[in-house]
Amino acid sequence: MHTSGPSAARLTPTRASHLLPALAVLLTLVVGLTGCNAQRPLYQVREAAQEHENYGRDEQALADYQEYVDRNKTNLQARLDLSRLLVRFERYRQASMHMEIAYSLGSNRDEVVEQYAETMFLADNPDVLLLRLGERAETQSTVDAYLLLAHWADRVGDTDQRRRALLSAERLGEGKRLEPYLELAKLAARVGDDATEIMRLKQALYIDLNDGDDIIHPQIRRRLREHGLVVGPTIAIPPR
Repeated sequence: MHTSGPSAARLTPTRASHLLPALAVLLTLVVGLTGCNAQRPLYQVREAAQEHENYGRDEQALADYQEYVDRNKTNLQARLDLSRLLVRFERYRQASMHMEIAYSLGSNRDEVVEQYAETMFLADNPDVLLLRLGERAETQSTVDAYLLLAHWADRVGDTDQRRRALLSAERLGEGKRLEPYLELAKLAARVGDDATEIMRLKQALYIDLNDGDDIIHPQIRRRLREHGLVVGPTIAIPPR
């Protein structure tokens, strides 16, 4: 028996052919949205950042380096790159925050320590800078570590810290490293202590004459002559 009312829809070949274009459009939209939401592989993010930076597109490079760090927080090189770009934009405080993390990840690498020191100096954070370098010098107990501490103590204007660091470098060098004596001579000259400067220069001369090189360091020759002394082996003093 036939009843009135709406009948069930039937998918005829004609009707199916009409639906195909709509389905194709819908599929394209779905694929497009999926592609927009997918993250780039990290290596692509890094390559993009480097390319942007190479072509002077620093803002785009900064965004890519930031994305890399956000997704890989313990990557040392990414932290260094991001901090370097932030310094370029004079965003020193943010750069120093990233360098603190970078330092914790790679304080055994000289290039990391150098970038850390420069960044903390620019961020006007001398107390933390000298604290970290002091800890590093005590841990490593090397002439170079104390010379680096002395250098940055001089940059931030901490004369006492510089002197202490140089005396430690002198002790560790055991009279064989020239640099501590040259720096101690400079320090004495800065405060007008001629007697100490001359003594340090004579000690430096002794080391310089015994290093197998016939050329006397220009600072030693120039400053001793300025003090009216004839530069030669007879005035050299063995380091104590």
